[in-house]
Amino acid sequence: MARRSRFMVQSYLQILGLLRNPIWTILGEPRTRLLKITKNMMNGRNVVNFAAIMALGLTLLPGSAISQQNPLKDQIVGRWLLVYAWVERDGKITQPLGPSSIGYIAFDSTGHYSYHFMRPDVPKFASNNRATGTPDENKAVVLGNIATFGTYTINPDNASVTLHIVGSSFPNWIGTDQKRLIEISGDGNRLKYTNPEASIDGVAPSIYIRAK
Repeated sequence: MARRSRFMVQSYLQILGLLRNPIWTILGEPRTRLLKITKNMMNGRNVVNFAAIMALGLTLLPGSAISQQNPLKDQIVGRWLLVYAWVERDGKITQPLGPSSIGYIAFDSTGHYSYHFMRPDVPKFASNNRATGTPDENKAVVLGNIATFGTYTINPDNASVTLHIVGSSFPNWIGTDQKRLIEISGDGNRLKYTNPEASIDGVAPSIYIRAK
């Protein structure tokens, strides 16, 4: 137990150290190190602790108080690169799109957004033709990505946005309005984006860094 606790603390310190780095360093080799650290932590006993560590680490990052002084409408504009994502459901944490999922969110100053999130290992179609995929290939595509675009509005609480979804890879979302919880920290360069009602049920938080 003591050895596991020391491992968790050491991993937390490594992750927090990486997230304190300038934004350009996280995009390179340190991001690879971050993924390696998280994979070492992602087993049945440590996955819940990892999610808690990530949430705690973000709140302790420098610049959080400064970023909170600015209105969300000013902070959110830009392109955000995915670092880590998970789903919390029935007391369990999973990663439906895998531990190395990739994606980004873009918010522009005119109130438009675009969101893309996928597995990097979705198998290629044997036919090399998108219209002639096998049932298994088509299923892998559906389960391996989620994307939406449309417009957004900042909610009065200044801690969430409402997405007005115009198009989506999940057709049930098209034409709907959905709330997303937003937390920006680290001098405005780190984003926690949470879907409180994920398309597969549960709560789906994700961590992003601002692209430069």
